[in-house]
Amino acid sequence: MVTLDVNYLFPDLASWNSETLRDEFLSELLQILRISDVASKKYVISDSIYDYLVDLNSRAPYIKDEPWKNVFFPIIYAKFARHFDLSPDGDPPLSLSNELSVNNNDEDLKSHFIRQLSGCYALDPNTLFLLSRNNARIAADGLVITTSEGIYHTRPVMPAAYLKGLDYSSCWLKTSNDTDTLSSLITLFFDLYDSDYFDFEYCREFDFEPAFVKDIYQITDPKMRRRVITSIAKRLRLRRESCGRNTDINDHYIDQTRDWRFYVGGCRIHYSESDDCFTFSRFYDESEHDDYKR
Repeated sequence: MVTLDVNYLFPDLASWNSETLRDEFLSELLQILRISDVASKKYVISDSIYDYLVDLNSRAPYIKDEPWKNVFFPIIYAKFARHFDLSPDGDPPLSLSNELSVNNNDEDLKSHFIRQLSGCYALDPNTLFLLSRNNARIAADGLVITTSEGIYHTRPVMPAAYLKGLDYSSCWLKTSNDTDTLSSLITLFFDLYDSDYFDFEYCREFDFEPAFVKDIYQITDPKMRRRVITSIAKRLRLRRESCGRNTDINDHYIDQTRDWRFYVGGCRIHYSESDDCFTFSRFYDESEHDDYKR
């Protein structure tokens, strides 16, 4: 089970009128929905959090404000059944080992939030608690909730760690032409990578030839699956001139095909680049020879 930090659903109202901060909130919300898609796992929120979300007096601005309600809420509403399950509230806390931060210092929302956590951990002690940036410190410090019914040691995790820890034996392309899952995995890894050592903060355009998607679909080793996705995301973050400093990639031009190749261990990925758009054409594992016919 995975439960969700309520800050992903309730933005800071003082920041909502800032286009930059509003875009950051909406981007993070859509990001965790994409993670749910690729993980094939819903987020569990409590009945009271859902009621609070849609209540006339407390509803989020993307539901409450008419322009956003007309544009954005249908997207969220359509995704809700696919990405969320509801669970009963837990017992109110007697104590917390760490302070939880909630946007707008909303004490009612905070109370519902804590009872969501205690309810989830009462049902499943192995529940993962997906943190927002507001509560990132808890990833290191931990959070223990004490109620009259028990003591619950939560398992907090940030999105990047959750994504990297996914089970790639089941989290993979569903078919040999599943470009949606492949695109989502690459984009998520790109977004969640630490960008301090890379050249691009935005995700450059990319697409795939059908043979490439089929090649990737046929990878069976979970470790190689993860490594391929992270390597593609890393290559998209680097300028051509930076690749020479990354010997693990070893990006270089192929005279025979007039395209490019980089390495994932002993495996190779072929691609072309035009107008800042990457087109990935083939993946070859260690046992295969590169086909230079185009």
